[in-house]
Amino acid sequence: MNDPDPEIAVVLTAYAAFARGDIDQAIAGLHPHVEWIEPDQFPYGGRRAGPAAVADYLRDSRSSWAELISEPAA
Repeated sequence: MNDPDPEIAVVLTAYAAFARGDIDQAIAGLHPHVEWIEPDQFPYGGRRAGPAAVADYLRDSRSSWAELISEPAA
């Protein structure tokens, strides 16, 4: 089996961490100048700049889900 693409591995790791509620791990691979944009129509939608702002968004977003099942795959 080939080694996975490192960029895909970062995304899969982030999704798995988010599903576990480990927001710090979910943002660990983000660039320091990340810009995260969710549609304004989404709960907590809008633009965030930087990993700390993304972490706040992910915490808020995840807290609104009664149950979360996520099985990331490439």
